[in-house]
Amino acid sequence: MKQPRPLAVPGARLIALCERRGNGKPRDLRDAAHEAFHALTVNARNWDREKIHRALVRKFDRAHLWIHEMHARAVEQLVCRHFGVECGTLESWVHVSVMEAIKTGAPFADSGDSLNIARYFMGTDVARGWADLVIALDAESDTQPQRGA
Repeated sequence: MKQPRPLAVPGARLIALCERRGNGKPRDLRDAAHEAFHALTVNARNWDREKIHRALVRKFDRAHLWIHEMHARAVEQLVCRHFGVECGTLESWVHVSVMEAIKTGAPFADSGDSLNIARYFMGTDVARGWADLVIALDAESDTQPQRGA
């Protein structure tokens, strides 16, 4: 079997996979990695953002949703670093999460505590394992048949 030619944009297959699985058009590799982590966590076939969010709400209590979001911020950073893609600082994305939580009325920890949580996750084997799963999706997406949508 002929090997697929590498794409010019690092993580391009992961971005395309997110789009094919119903996630709309991910803004970039960071966005695709973030959503892929959420989708894998709930074993979603359809990666529509709203469906994934509803599944996360069913899976986690309100406090653990915030912890999961900080875990997602750590995983996206690890994935982008793997591909050598600049995606903004962990600090900036934690602040975005805090602002989104304020806007939606979701529970959250203050920025300092949230940043400490995200930094903690970045150093764990658990986050590294999730990042590795997301990274593997980039390699597999050209060769694996897609089920569901």
